[in-house]
Amino acid sequence: MIELILVVLCITSVYFSTRFFLLSRNINKVAKNFRYISKNMDTNRKLKLVYPDRNLEKLLMQPPLKERVVLGFDPAYRTGCKLAVLDKTGKPLKIAVIYPHETKNEYEKSKETVLKLIRDYHINVIAIGNGTASRESEMFIADVIKSCDSMVEYIIVNEAGASVYSASDLAISEFPDLHVEERSAISIGRRLLDPLAELVKIDPESIGVGLYQHDVTNKNLKESLNFSVEKIVNSVGVNINTASSSILKYISGLTKPNIEKIIKFREEKGGFKSRSELLKNNPQKFWEGVEIINAFAFVKCHNLKSIEIPGTVKVIGENAFKNHLGLTSVKIADGVKRIERGAFLECENLKNTI
Repeated sequence: MIELILVVLCITSVYFSTRFFLLSRNINKVAKNFRYISKNMDTNRKLKLVYPDRNLEKLLMQPPLKERVVLGFDPAYRTGCKLAVLDKTGKPLKIAVIYPHETKNEYEKSKETVLKLIRDYHINVIAIGNGTASRESEMFIADVIKSCDSMVEYIIVNEAGASVYSASDLAISEFPDLHVEERSAISIGRRLLDPLAELVKIDPESIGVGLYQHDVTNKNLKESLNFSVEKIVNSVGVNINTASSSILKYISGLTKPNIEKIIKFREEKGGFKSRSELLKNNPQKFWEGVEIINAFAFVKCHNLKSIEIPGTVKVIGENAFKNHLGLTSVKIADGVKRIERGAFLECENLKNTI
């Protein structure tokens, strides 16, 4: 009897030991596969952000069309095609609506309207949006150009996000007396004149810049695209006398109060005539009230040559001026109490520090 009990106990212990061993192995395999899947998902997520970044950079880096009077053409059927004549700086000169397509079919009348605008404003280029009725509008404009005495060209412009901008608070404040569609025609024309200055007014994810942009979280997409915009703006630079607040906000180190001061100075004084004037009149204004220069604050301002940090600043943050190869001189006032790690890291040409 005792032998039988011992045999049963042995068999039971072997059975449960085997099950426990196999179960632990399976758990380890599952954990290993989970780590592998998580790693691949993270890699795929990063890869999916690459394509929107690249596409956005290509859009922003399109060369501007300078010294041209442009006719922005927002095509449509029932509601009519909206026209906006823009001068060489992008300022609207004339707004009009024509109906060359279904349902009104006012082809000849529309043709005369466009020809009159070309003659009156000496239009050089017509920017046609690539939305609804784009092909029909292209054929219409091609026919108009045949009847034109002067040299006029047309270009198809990507109008993705134009409707988003046209209905935004920024567009309303800029053109309060115009309808949404009329603002859209202005945006299309400006995208040809200066793509960078116009596209930064639109949330990057609204431009439609990638096949996988909806497969990643909105937070990651927004951060990645905003970084791309900031990188391009700081790489290309801006004209401080004409740049809008929409593009100035992407300049590293410029805060909202600083931007407001720049715009106010332009309105009062008519703009800055030289870099020396900017440095002469505004260092105190820009640094006024600033006690901490945050981490990475000026990391993408690659054109800085010299810096004078006043005594109002108490802390210079980590990597604040990292990788400034053009920086040769830094003057730091006695009021600065702490310079954090890597504040001037990789500033290889920095020779004078006072």
